[in-house]
Amino acid sequence: MSMYSRVSSIPYYLSGLFGLRSEDLLLASYPKSGNTWVRFFLCNLISIQEWDGREVSFPLLDSTMPEFGNSNLLRHWPHDTIPRVVKTHKKWWPIFQGVDAILLVRDPRDVMTSYYFYKCGKVKSKFNGTFSEFIRDSNVGVPAWARHYQSWKSRANIFLRFEDLKTDDIYTFQKLSSAINVDVSKSTIKEAVRRSRFEKMKEVEKKYGVRADEEHFHEESQFMRKGRTGDWEEMFSGSDISYLNNVLEENDIDIYT
Repeated sequence: MSMYSRVSSIPYYLSGLFGLRSEDLLLASYPKSGNTWVRFFLCNLISIQEWDGREVSFPLLDSTMPEFGNSNLLRHWPHDTIPRVVKTHKKWWPIFQGVDAILLVRDPRDVMTSYYFYKCGKVKSKFNGTFSEFIRDSNVGVPAWARHYQSWKSRANIFLRFEDLKTDDIYTFQKLSSAINVDVSKSTIKEAVRRSRFEKMKEVEKKYGVRADEEHFHEESQFMRKGRTGDWEEMFSGSDISYLNNVLEENDIDIYT
């Protein structure tokens, strides 16, 4: 992150410090773990209930569903359908104390694969090394994933697996809705799920772009890439797998071993 970006983000961190409320929910995940999928589902619940079913785009999603450190959390939350759900990719901080959290996790092998392709695309903090170098990088690779998971695993109130969403998205989102006390009909949940599936999000990205100031869709830098499980098998060498397993073992993480 550049010095300018750090300085410009200070007001948002201050708004998080003073604006995060006990009735909020944190949606914590490491990048490329399905955070966007869950947020699309929640925003589509709002749309169906409050906006006459308006199509949810990425810019509308980001202007509706706040992110810690990137949104003004002092703003009033105007929606009755769901509590305010605040996205964060950050490790657990003491500032999050007293706020319930959903921890969304995905197989770190698939996370590394998806994150690598994202970081090699048209992003400001581009990664220029090989995949093996990427997964060993302390800032973005497996060590960073392990630190993030360790920081949240005993502090999250709700545990959500990307793979469960892939297996049965309707059932898993129904369970999530119940856990966060969202009172909507099953038909509304099913419709929100349908509107939030990968192919629909990919279609929406091509139609509207990801950012409000984006003029053209770029295939090589698309945010929605594949959204599959098991893609890691094409990327990991034997030594890469050994490295990942060693990091997980050293951190006493057995969820995906």
